Amino acid sequence: MYLIFDIATTQEKQILEAKEVYDREWPRLIQIAWTVFDQNYKHIDFQAYYIKPEQFTIANGSILSPRISQATLEQRGLPINIILNKIFDAFEQNEYWIAHDIDYNLDVIEYELLQEDFLMAEWVELAESKNILCTQNDDRVVKYFNKKLDPGSGRLPKLDELYYELFNEKLKVSFNAEIDVLSIAKCFWELVNRNCYNETENISSRNNFPIPDGLPELIPYRNGKKWGFCNSNKEILIKEIYDSVSEFKNNYALVLEGNGKRVLLDKNGKSTDLPGLDAHQILNKNHFIVKNADNIGVYNYKGEEIIKPVFQNIKLFFDGVIFAQHEKNKKYIVFDNYGNFLRDTNYHAIEFPSEGISQVSSVDKNLVGYLNLYGDEIISCKYNYGCDFKNGLAKVRNFNSGWGLINEFGKEIAPLIYESISDINNGLVIVKKDGKYGILSSTGKLITNCTYQIIEDFQDGLAKGINFYEYSYINSAGNIVIHLKGIQEADSFSDGMCRVKDRGKYGYMNKAGQIIINCKYDDGQKFSNGLACVRMHNKWGFVDKLGKEVAPNKYDKIYSFKDGLASVCIRAKWGIIDLNGNELIKCIYDSHFTFNLNKGPKYKLAIVQLNGKKGIIDYSGNAIVPCQYWGLSDGNWSTNTNNCLFMVIGKNSNFVGYIDKSGEEYFE
Repeated sequence: MYLIFDIATTQEKQILEAKEVYDREWPRLIQIAWTVFDQNYKHIDFQAYYIKPEQFTIANGSILSPRISQATLEQRGLPINIILNKIFDAFEQNEYWIAHDIDYNLDVIEYELLQEDFLMAEWVELAESKNILCTQNDDRVVKYFNKKLDPGSGRLPKLDELYYELFNEKLKVSFNAEIDVLSIAKCFWELVNRNCYNETENISSRNNFPIPDGLPELIPYRNGKKWGFCNSNKEILIKEIYDSVSEFKNNYALVLEGNGKRVLLDKNGKSTDLPGLDAHQILNKNHFIVKNADNIGVYNYKGEEIIKPVFQNIKLFFDGVIFAQHEKNKKYIVFDNYGNFLRDTNYHAIEFPSEGISQVSSVDKNLVGYLNLYGDEIISCKYNYGCDFKNGLAKVRNFNSGWGLINEFGKEIAPLIYESISDINNGLVIVKKDGKYGILSSTGKLITNCTYQIIEDFQDGLAKGINFYEYSYINSAGNIVIHLKGIQEADSFSDGMCRVKDRGKYGYMNKAGQIIINCKYDDGQKFSNGLACVRMHNKWGFVDKLGKEVAPNKYDKIYSFKDGLASVCIRAKWGIIDLNGNELIKCIYDSHFTFNLNKGPKYKLAIVQLNGKKGIIDYSGNAIVPCQYWGLSDGNWSTNTNNCLFMVIGKNSNFVGYIDKSGEEYFE
């Protein structure tokens, strides 16, 4: 099956409450959305989530994805560990992963896994077993995109550019994952129709540290305490007169002048200075947000006012409808994309669209209803609580009854009688009634009665039900295919195998209910791509599905093999081994690292840490950039630009400047 996904992240440099210096300054995941198609190309699932910023703080003045407010994350976000579970489960079930700029998207997910110490080995193995396709950085897409515009140029298409080339329609990229993912899906299937992909091939490979070929046209350059911009030859193109600068986005950068005023700068060095206003946020190719002492508004790049800066909050919908919220009465006003007043509303909260439908809350009784993308109310505000639409259905709740499901016309598909109801997974939901759990279809029919103490969501085609330490595995038809009792613990299935625990030890069972690997390990993780990571006597190794030892249990920590290499740790020091167990890089480094093998020999580079300092080594272990910096991160992780700059972080987590992959410093 095909999983097409998109993410939204923090955009500017963040000061994060992270454990290690190298973890700071990276973007954090704030939203993810995916849509799934089966082998017959039929749409079968859609999910979208916000992430609550619990493990890090948003620094004052930092920029989030333009469509997602801090309030949305706080109010609607789920804890990152819950999101990672959902990501792992969904991605595990699908053979093809597709995204626009997929390397960046997967890198951000991997970083969150590292932060949470969550199934990292399993994730890397999982990624290796999948077909990974990109609608941007793929030779066939690039060739097709440039054949009319600039044959042989190799320029990577932006999403709106690709969309226009394929459909001859202008696309307003929303920077909201649950909206943009639908456009990515449309582009992908059109590319398939035009024979740009061979679906039997792994078109694009996973890169842990993507290092694109070219440097940006304008590179932020620091001279002492002042910033400007230079080219790749370090020739100054915009003088170093600013206290801070951002990288260019949509041909503009935000710069901080010496007087404390933030202005917009174009590539010619011309600034857009608006009296009494700061340039606050770059939205898209046409608009940016301005801010005065108390409020915000919208201007275009000509410096013309679109919406007066008298509002507390501004939300832009996919089709150009703009909602602006007054601070006094908290009600939203609707404008068009040109700032023309359309109407007043009685809403104090409006969320971003999910499947073209937005959830709203009324000011008077704080009841929930739903709007379409034009701001028209399609379901009146009558519920105490509501969730986003997914697969044409939304979960709603009334305090005097319970949870149920409605469709986009407001019809109750499942009555509001349940104590809880899960998200829809392949057309099925887990419901709770009278303290017991059952399984409900998306048509509202119970396929499994509410008789279980616990039912976990479907994984690998089966849902796990628990009753008094007896485990039942239920298929999508509601039939029990495996029933276990007299065992201490059993997990959900993954890659056709299930981890079980008996008498304090772990082993593995297949889908026939047979214990294939005896319960003898102190710990173990899920199978992925035919291998599982197991621990014995406090040491880790790998076994296959027959229990045969693939890597001996001698490591303190270990990550899955990728491109024939695996990171291993002995006595808190990390190195690299190959498939034969040969030590290619000695275990001398402070933290886990990987190489970028599938871009060819010159890209066999890795960021490493030695004695608390960061540097870059090649595939042979030679130092390309000595370990002399307190922090290094790939520039492609800090922004959405495709360049090969690395950000240098100082001892106190301050941003020092940029270096390229040869170690050339763009600061003095």
